[in-house]
Amino acid sequence: MNQLRNISKNLIFAFGLSLFLQIVLGNYIVDGNSMTPTLKNNQRVFVNKFIYFHLPYETQIDNNLINKFKLNPTNGDIVIFDPPFPYDSTGKRFVKRVIGKPGDTLENRHGTILVNNTPFANKFGSTSEFSEIEKMIIPEDYYYLLGDNRNKSNDSRSFGLVPRSSIKGRVWIIYWPFSNLKVFDYNLISTLNES
Repeated sequence: MNQLRNISKNLIFAFGLSLFLQIVLGNYIVDGNSMTPTLKNNQRVFVNKFIYFHLPYETQIDNNLINKFKLNPTNGDIVIFDPPFPYDSTGKRFVKRVIGKPGDTLENRHGTILVNNTPFANKFGSTSEFSEIEKMIIPEDYYYLLGDNRNKSNDSRSFGLVPRSSIKGRVWIIYWPFSNLKVFDYNLISTLNES
């Protein structure tokens, strides 16, 4: 009887841990070279889905309370998101870097991306940005996302701004191949972006 009780406890614990990991962590396989050299084709990454949690009935709850604990994507974050239809109708998610967040002024002047009139640090990829965009202010709840490999990326230049509700999580760890193991330090990314 004791053995059966222990087996039951272990099964319940394993199920609970599995459910917790499914809610907090996501698994994503990089498809293509749009984020080279940061992420390469077929790398596997863990995604922190909990960091940008979104409650389904947030409008019915005290917004001040939610905003104390809620994190939103910020410039430099590498995010997984649902692209707008019809850019991908298969249900496949994309991975890109946040370049502009709500309230930012964004401009592309002769291949240099300016965020709030300051060049966005391009220390994440060695390709140049060719498409021109006139100065614009990003509206509330929208983000401008680009791939690091700008010459080979289907991103906000083609499908426009991405709503906050489409962003599902932030890339946390490259775990496969194991030789590419890397944990992303977003404090360092923010510092690089501000320099």
